[in-house]
Amino acid sequence: MKIAIVGAGPAGLAAARILSEHSVSVDLFDQYSRAGGQYWRHAKNEPFPAKIFRTTLTSSRLSWFFECSIWQIESDNSGHTIYAIQNGRKIERTYDALLIATGAIERPLPIPGWTLPGVMTAGALQSLIKGQGLIPGERIVVAGSGPFLFPVIESLQKSIAQSASSNPSSDIRIVGIFEARKLFRWLLNLFGLLLNPEKVVDAMRFLINMKRKRLRLKTGRVITSIRNTNSTNTMSISVMPLKGDKV
Repeated sequence: MKIAIVGAGPAGLAAARILSEHSVSVDLFDQYSRAGGQYWRHAKNEPFPAKIFRTTLTSSRLSWFFECSIWQIESDNSGHTIYAIQNGRKIERTYDALLIATGAIERPLPIPGWTLPGVMTAGALQSLIKGQGLIPGERIVVAGSGPFLFPVIESLQKSIAQSASSNPSSDIRIVGIFEARKLFRWLLNLFGLLLNPEKVVDAMRFLINMKRKRLRLKTGRVITSIRNTNSTNTMSISVMPLKGDKV
């Protein structure tokens, strides 16, 4: 039996690990150059962040197709045929089963100035920090809605601390954190919180860490516009309360 997995993030790797342990041959496709997805983004020479998958990455049962773009999938009685392009090379393969594990995507809301240089989504910021070790500026504002903001801020804090240790004159700072929803909105999903207590612990840890770093989380606030203020790409933002606390 031959199985294809589309996506080498946490879900795709978990499936690949189980299948390979049961002697199933798997082809794993991903658009990036390394496994891990957005969650386990890491630099090229760093060990894989999740130890449980390190042996999976070298399993002889797995064939990897990195930097690969799938443009069509056809299914019929013979199976599922994947059409893809990898480094200019066309790939056409048929499988007995197909698992789509492409994960979640961000949903950016366009506002005036959202295409300016230096403005990016939280996921792009996470990729830049973990994949390239770069911080996109000296005065940084993080804004959005949802728990993903917390690990992004944590990664940013670690990179800022590393920059300060290697360059004491560095003065990179997070100057604003804006969450669109009020914190009490999370209580409306109390059942989900009870099913995932480890996420509650993570959130508390993030909030405590932010307080130690004297970072203030402002809730119920959205950025309505971004403007260039001078020729050096310094930007200013407009922030307003979110009416009705709806996203």
